[in-house]
Amino acid sequence: MGDSPELCRGLDSYGFADLEAAVTYNCALSSVYDLSDPRRFSMGTPDAVWSALTRCWEVAPTSERIVEDISALPHVLDVIIEHQGAVVLDLFLRSGRRARQPAKRGKKPLARAPRARQRKGTHAEKPRHPDNDEAHRRLLAC
Repeated sequence: MGDSPELCRGLDSYGFADLEAAVTYNCALSSVYDLSDPRRFSMGTPDAVWSALTRCWEVAPTSERIVEDISALPHVLDVIIEHQGAVVLDLFLRSGRRARQPAKRGKKPLARAPRARQRKGTHAEKPRHPDNDEAHRRLLAC
Protein backbone atom coordinates (compact mmCIF):
# COMPACT_ATOMS: atom_id res chain seq x y z
CA MET A 1 0.00 0.00 0.00
CA GLY A 2 2.89 2.41 0.60
CA ASP A 3 3.50 3.32 -3.02
CA SER A 4 -0.02 2.93 -4.38
CA PRO A 5 -1.83 5.89 -5.99
CA GLU A 6 -4.23 6.16 -3.06
CA LEU A 7 -1.45 7.29 -0.72
CA CYS A 8 0.44 9.48 -3.17
CA ARG A 9 -1.23 12.72 -2.25
CA GLY A 10 -0.11 16.24 -3.05
CA LEU A 11 2.34 15.89 -5.90
CA ASP A 12 2.37 12.27 -7.03
CA SER A 13 -1.35 11.84 -7.61
CA TYR A 14 -2.25 15.13 -9.25
CA GLY A 15 0.41 17.78 -8.70
CA PHE A 16 2.81 16.64 -11.38
CA ALA A 17 -0.08 16.19 -13.81
CA ASP A 18 -1.15 19.77 -13.05
CA LEU A 19 2.41 20.97 -13.65
CA GLU A 20 2.62 19.09 -16.96
CA ALA A 21 -0.75 20.51 -18.09
CA ALA A 22 0.37 24.03 -17.12
CA VAL A 23 3.60 23.66 -19.11
CA THR A 24 1.68 22.45 -22.18
CA TYR A 25 -0.87 25.25 -21.85
CA ASN A 26 1.72 27.99 -21.33
CA CYS A 27 3.87 26.72 -24.23
CA ALA A 28 0.85 26.81 -26.53
CA LEU A 29 -0.29 30.21 -25.30
CA SER A 30 3.13 31.83 -25.68
CA SER A 31 3.50 30.63 -29.27
CA VAL A 32 2.27 34.07 -30.36
CA TYR A 33 5.50 35.60 -29.06
CA ASP A 34 8.60 35.96 -31.22
CA LEU A 35 11.08 33.08 -30.92
CA SER A 36 13.61 35.36 -29.23
CA ASP A 37 11.10 36.79 -26.72
CA PRO A 38 12.17 35.88 -23.15
CA ARG A 39 8.50 35.47 -22.16
CA ARG A 40 8.11 32.54 -24.58
CA PHE A 41 7.74 29.03 -23.13
CA SER A 42 9.40 26.28 -25.14
CA MET A 43 10.27 22.62 -24.97
CA GLY A 44 12.87 22.82 -27.74
CA THR A 45 16.08 22.40 -25.74
CA PRO A 46 16.93 21.09 -22.27
CA ASP A 47 17.52 24.66 -21.05
CA ALA A 48 14.16 25.76 -22.48
CA VAL A 49 12.41 22.81 -20.83
CA TRP A 50 14.02 23.68 -17.49
CA SER A 51 12.95 27.30 -17.87
CA ALA A 52 9.37 26.32 -18.73
CA LEU A 53 9.12 23.88 -15.81
CA THR A 54 10.55 26.24 -13.21
CA ARG A 55 8.41 29.14 -14.39
CA CYS A 56 5.25 27.02 -14.44
CA TRP A 57 6.10 25.66 -10.98
CA GLU A 58 5.30 29.19 -9.73
CA VAL A 59 1.65 28.78 -10.76
CA ALA A 60 0.94 25.02 -10.78
CA PRO A 61 -0.16 23.09 -8.88
CA THR A 62 -2.18 25.72 -7.07
CA SER A 63 -2.42 25.79 -3.29
CA GLU A 64 -6.10 24.89 -3.54
CA ARG A 65 -5.30 21.75 -5.55
CA ILE A 66 -2.65 20.61 -3.09
CA VAL A 67 -5.02 21.13 -0.16
CA GLU A 68 -7.80 19.29 -2.02
CA ASP A 69 -5.57 16.28 -2.65
CA ILE A 70 -4.08 16.09 0.83
CA SER A 71 -7.49 16.62 2.47
CA ALA A 72 -8.64 13.30 0.98
CA LEU A 73 -5.94 11.37 2.86
CA PRO A 74 -7.90 10.76 6.11
CA HIS A 75 -10.71 9.09 4.16
CA VAL A 76 -8.22 6.94 2.26
CA LEU A 77 -6.50 5.88 5.48
CA ASP A 78 -9.84 4.98 7.08
CA VAL A 79 -10.74 2.72 4.14
CA ILE A 80 -7.31 1.06 4.14
CA ILE A 81 -7.61 0.39 7.89
CA GLU A 82 -11.13 -0.95 7.35
CA HIS A 83 -9.74 -3.40 4.77
CA GLN A 84 -6.89 -4.37 7.14
CA GLY A 85 -4.16 -2.98 4.89
CA ALA A 86 -5.19 -4.83 1.76
CA VAL A 87 -5.23 -3.11 -1.61
CA VAL A 88 -8.51 -1.25 -2.13
CA LEU A 89 -8.97 -1.20 -5.88
CA ASP A 90 -11.84 1.29 -6.15
CA LEU A 91 -9.99 4.09 -4.37
CA PHE A 92 -7.92 4.79 -7.46
CA LEU A 93 -10.49 6.85 -9.34
CA ARG A 94 -10.59 6.43 -13.07
CA SER A 95 -12.27 8.98 -15.28
CA GLY A 96 -11.69 7.57 -18.78
CA ARG A 97 -13.22 4.74 -20.75
CA ARG A 98 -12.30 2.19 -18.07
CA ALA A 99 -14.52 4.03 -15.58
CA ARG A 100 -17.41 4.31 -18.02
CA GLN A 101 -17.35 0.74 -19.26
CA PRO A 102 -16.57 -1.59 -16.34
CA ALA A 103 -19.25 -4.09 -17.38
CA LYS A 104 -17.48 -4.80 -20.66
CA ARG A 105 -14.45 -5.97 -18.72
CA GLY A 106 -16.55 -8.14 -16.43
CA LYS A 107 -15.89 -5.94 -13.41
CA LYS A 108 -18.16 -4.10 -11.04
CA PRO A 109 -18.60 -0.32 -11.40
CA LEU A 110 -16.41 1.88 -9.24
CA ALA A 111 -17.84 2.62 -5.82
CA ARG A 112 -17.20 6.35 -5.99
CA ALA A 113 -17.95 8.84 -8.74
CA PRO A 114 -15.16 10.93 -10.27
CA ARG A 115 -14.31 14.18 -8.50
CA ALA A 116 -15.59 17.47 -9.87
CA ARG A 117 -12.29 18.23 -11.61
CA GLN A 118 -12.53 14.90 -13.46
CA ARG A 119 -15.87 15.77 -15.06
CA LYS A 120 -15.86 17.60 -18.36
CA GLY A 121 -18.46 20.18 -17.32
CA THR A 122 -16.32 21.49 -14.46
CA HIS A 123 -13.00 21.95 -16.26
CA ALA A 124 -11.40 25.32 -15.60
CA GLU A 125 -8.64 27.19 -17.38
CA LYS A 126 -5.15 25.96 -16.56
CA PRO A 127 -2.94 28.19 -14.41
CA ARG A 128 -1.36 30.89 -16.56
CA HIS A 129 2.07 32.35 -15.88
CA PRO A 130 2.10 36.19 -15.73
CA ASP A 131 4.45 36.22 -18.75
CA ASN A 132 1.50 34.97 -20.81
CA ASP A 133 -1.01 37.64 -19.79
CA GLU A 134 -0.44 39.59 -23.02
CA ALA A 135 -0.68 36.41 -25.10
CA HIS A 136 -3.97 35.59 -23.37
CA ARG A 137 -5.31 39.09 -24.12
CA ARG A 138 -4.32 38.64 -27.78
CA LEU A 139 -6.13 35.31 -27.91
CA LEU A 140 -9.31 36.80 -26.46
CA ALA A 141 -9.16 39.72 -28.91
CA CYS A 142 -9.32 37.39 -31.92
